[in-house]
Amino acid sequence: MTAPDYAGQQSMFLTPEELTELTGYRYPKRQIAQLRRMGVKFLQNAAGLPVVPRSSVEARISREKTVEPNWAAMDEIAKRSELWRSRRLKTSSK
Repeated sequence: MTAPDYAGQQSMFLTPEELTELTGYRYPKRQIAQLRRMGVKFLQNAAGLPVVPRSSVEARISREKTVEPNWAAMDEIAKRSELWRSRRLKTSSK
């Protein structure tokens, strides 16, 4: 649920409801702790409440999605494993 601003677009910051949904907590102290655990950047306003820019959440999500395995390293491990197996088979068949 996103709150539209005066121009009909999303606000720059998460709404209190969205922050509760994201963190799973209603209380600011717990929200702040959860945001830190999640690695989401946020600000604290003068009242001590967390203020989360949408871009911070989007950046965190995109980092998770773009992580790719190191295919070259995996290929190297597979080659070494095959080499090890072939050497082992040769020595065990003697």
